[in-house]
Formats: sequence, C-alpha cells, structure tokens
Amino acid sequence: MRISTAQFQRESIIAMLQRQSELSRTQQQVSTGRRILTPADDPAGAARALDLTKAVANFEQYIYNGEQAKLRLGIEESVLEQVGSLLQRVRDLALQANNATNDAQNRRQIGAEVEQLFEQLVQLANSSDGKGEYLFSGVSSRTRPFERDGGEIVFMGDQAERMVQAGPARQLSMSHSGFDVFMKIPNGNGTFVADGLATNQGTGQIVNTTVLDAVSYQPETHRIDFVTNAAGELAYTVTNVTTGDQVIPALPAIVPDDAPTFVPDQAITFNGVSIVLRGEPAPGDAFEVAPSRSQSLFTTVQNVVKTLMEGGDSPSEKAAVHNSLGRALEEIDLGLENILRVRAEVGGRINAIEAEVESNTAAMLDMEQALSAVEDLDYAWALSQLSLQLVGVQAAEQGYVKVQGLSLFKYIR
Repeated sequence: MRISTAQFQRESIIAMLQRQSELSRTQQQVSTGRRILTPADDPAGAARALDLTKAVANFEQYIYNGEQAKLRLGIEESVLEQVGSLLQRVRDLALQANNATNDAQNRRQIGAEVEQLFEQLVQLANSSDGKGEYLFSGVSSRTRPFERDGGEIVFMGDQAERMVQAGPARQLSMSHSGFDVFMKIPNGNGTFVADGLATNQGTGQIVNTTVLDAVSYQPETHRIDFVTNAAGELAYTVTNVTTGDQVIPALPAIVPDDAPTFVPDQAITFNGVSIVLRGEPAPGDAFEVAPSRSQSLFTTVQNVVKTLMEGGDSPSEKAAVHNSLGRALEEIDLGLENILRVRAEVGGRINAIEAEVESNTAAMLDMEQALSAVEDLDYAWALSQLSLQLVGVQAAEQGYVKVQGLSLFKYIR
C-alpha cells in the first residue's frame, strides 16, 4: 500500500495531538483532584456523583435547619426562665402583701412594683429571635403576639407551632404558641375556683380549697350562703346553682332552720371538694365555687395589681383582699407550673434536635466518603500516568520531526 508524504505527516500530527490531549486531561485531573471532569469520562460514575452531591447538600441543609432551630429554642428557654423569675417575684410580693399587718398604703406601694413587673411580662411575651420574628406568634411570626385591647392583653398570633425539617423523614417543632404559654392556664386551684361575693360584709376568709374525690366531682357551680338557723346560730347552706338543687342541708331538711352551724377552720365538703373558711361571715354573705376556666398570666398579675391598689382597710375589705390574694397565689403557682412544663418541652426538643444534627452529620460524612470514592483522583496512579503520557508526547513530537523531514527529492542528485 502506498502512503503519500502528506498522509504520513497528517497521521503523525494526529498522533501527536492525541498524546497532548491525553496529557492535558491528566494534568487537569491532577490540578483539580477529580477523576471525572465531564460526564463523558464516566457516565455511570457522573450520575452517581450527582446523586451523592445532592444528598450531601440536603444533609448540610438539615444540619443548618437544626442549628437554627436550636438557637431559637435556646432564646425561648432564656425568655421563659425570665418569665418564671418574674412570676416568682410577683408571688413573693403577693405573699408579703397578704400579711394582716399591712395597711392600704403599704399594699399600694407593693402594687406599684407588681405593676412594673406586669409591663415587663408583656415585653417578655413579645420577645423576638433577633431576626424580626416573634417567639410566641406561632406560624404568624411577623405578627406581634400580644396587644392591648382596653385594659386587657389579647393574643394576636395563631396557635400553630413552627416546624423545621430536621432530617430526611423527620420534622421537629421549634416554637410554642403564646396562647399555650401565657393564655391557657386554669384559674383557681386548677379544678375549681372559690371566691367571696363583692357584697360580703363579714370577715370570712378562704384558707384552703381541696379536691377530695376527683371521681365524684362534677364541674358545676355551687354557692355557699350564710344564714341564721332556727337555733339563732350562724349557719350555712350549699346550693347547686347549675341544677338548682339543695345540697346542704340535704332534703327534706328545711332551709334555713335546719342549716348546719358554721365552725371556723372546719371543712365544708360537697361535690367531692373541701372548702375551709375562717373569720366571721355575716348573714347574707356568700361564696361561689365554680369550675376552673382558662385565664391568662396577664389577667392573674393584673388582678394582683388591682387588689393591692384598690383594697381598703375595713375588716370586710381586708377579708376581700385576703381572698383575692389567696386565689392569686394559687393561680401564680399554676402559671409557674405551666412555664416549667413548657421549659421541659423546650429542653426535650433541643435534645432531639442535637441528636438529629449528630445523626445527619454522620450520614453526611458517609455520603462525602462515597462521593470521594466515585469522583476523587488516585494521585499515585495519576502521577504515574502523567509521566508515561509525557514520554509518549515527547516520542510523538520527535517522531514528527523525523517524519516531516523525509522526502525523495533529498536523494535525487
């Protein structure tokens, strides 16, 4: 077969360029540290690398989500700690004011401090996370959660909890609704609330309220009325206001003649509950015992302020102050219990997020190792290949020099 000089040179150039191209590719692999430079280098490996890269990016996002949720929950826990300390201070002041040695002026001085604590409570409830989002607004995080409506504090957020994607198949809550934290707290002792009527003239004081039998207790309103019985003694009757039934004295006893005599510090029991009163209620005085309902922490503290600021010094007014503050102390305790419950939930969520972040970090490292095995370069092999290809390029170049100098005309004399 005859090969022309032009064809011979063309084939030599092609061979030389191929060697140079292979050398260039290997040099790029060494400089980038990657075995796969284009999908054409390894189609299956490139597809696998793409999937692994996406998985690594997802785990990085999960870890970021977890860290942000942990930061937000940490801020919430700090705010709740301050709320708990504030409520404890209000409790201490209410207990101090409930001392019989205090007069109206002393109570007003204490009330002024409680009023400042109330303003601080509202500020804490409207705390933000430093990014312009309120902690206790629920999903409506840009909405200020608590606003004043006349003399009351109303909740303007929603009751949903913000969720964060903390893992491939796990969402975790990163917030509490302000309604759950500050608004949904039972009043009284948590089961029922006992209080004297505003028209009472005597010095009757509630000193203890207890649920004796939760099974027999019915959430119905009862009223304790003080009367004079047939013996001319101070007595009491109990009526079920909800049904209209006479409870004490039991039928067919006649009211008020057969009403039992009132004995201070002796429990009055009915409907599975016990009420202990002391002092001297006046005939016509009454105490109402009603099922507990939800009451906000704001209302509880406002009631303390109102009692301290408006309470008088007459015996009946002092008794009313004692009853109101005694009820407030029970409600503050329930508020503190609720804050502790929420703080415990926050701690549990932080622990869950930390565990999820740790799991995601381990999974991401596995994905990165798998990705490295697919696309990273074996430097020992690459450097050896580079040396061989460099020799090949040099040989091709020298061969071309020899070939391009060949011509029959050089031998014609």
